[in-house]
This record gives sequence, C-alpha cells and structure tokens, in this order.
Amino acid sequence: MEAQDHTLTQRKQEDRKREIVRVLSEGDSRTEACYAAQISRQTLYNWLREDEAFAHEVRMAEEEAASLIEGVLFRCARKAEFDPRYQRSLKLYLERRDRRLEKRQQERRRKKAEDRAAEARRKKAAERASSPLRKHLAALKEKEKQYAWLRGEAPPPPDIGARPPSQPGQPTQHGTPTPRP
Repeated sequence: MEAQDHTLTQRKQEDRKREIVRVLSEGDSRTEACYAAQISRQTLYNWLREDEAFAHEVRMAEEEAASLIEGVLFRCARKAEFDPRYQRSLKLYLERRDRRLEKRQQERRRKKAEDRAAEARRKKAAERASSPLRKHLAALKEKEKQYAWLRGEAPPPPDIGARPPSQPGQPTQHGTPTPRP
C-alpha cells in the first residue's frame, strides 16, 4: 500500500512538473505556472534545485517563450515605422535587446577582469620565484652549508670528497702550514 502511495505521489509530481513546463513555454511567469500546477513557488525552487533534468526543461521552456515573445515584439517594432500604434512595441523590443546586450557585456567584462587578476597572480608568483633576493638567499644558504663542513658540523660536499683535516703545524695541500692555536 505504501509503495502504491509513493508511486501515486511520484505520478502527481511528474504531472505537475509537465504542467509547469507547458505554462512556462507559453510565456507565462513562474508564479502563474505554480498557480496552474497548484504548488507553491518554494516547491518549484526545491524541485529546480533537486532535479537537474527538470531545471534544464524549465530553462529551455523559458528561453523558448522569450524567443517567441521577442519575435512578436520584433514584428510589431517593424510595423512601428508605418503605424504609430506600435511605437510601444518598438520601445519594448529595443529595451529588451539592450538589456540582453548589457548582460553579455557585463559577463565579458567580469571574465576579462578575472583573467587579468589570474594573470597578475601568475606574474607575481613568477617574480617571487626568480627575484634577485631569493637567488641571493639561496647562495647564502649554500655558503652556510660549506661553512658547516669547515666547522666539522656536517659531512663534506660530494665534490670535495672526504679529506682528513690537517693537524696544526702541518703543511696543507698548498704547502702552507696550518696555524697553531
């Protein structure tokens, strides 16, 4: 019995979703679509968030309706040239087109700003990696390693090899005697 209730509920939900898509494709608002499907707007937004396929259908229905409306406005706007009764249609068409163009321009500006910021971050990171100060610090660290070997605190570097330290007073490799303490 419970499974049958669940199936019935699922069927009702699918019927309501189809009704919403139908109403939206005719050019009505989401509020009117919710009223026709006898659901709340919050339920619609929950379904849109939870069901990706339904959200896609809703977007497509809204785009279809917008395209239909824009086509009608365009035809009326063309008539405005000869008939003053269509002047309002011309104004609406131009405003709608301008809003759409402005949205595209804002999106392009935002994308360019993001790209510039990312490029600046990359350049800054590259500068930090190759700065003269970093090179100088790396050279100082290398010298510190050499001094540690000379003080007997670390093994000798591989290029020098293990040579026994000379005793005080004995000649070094270059022939000069090591100073006595």
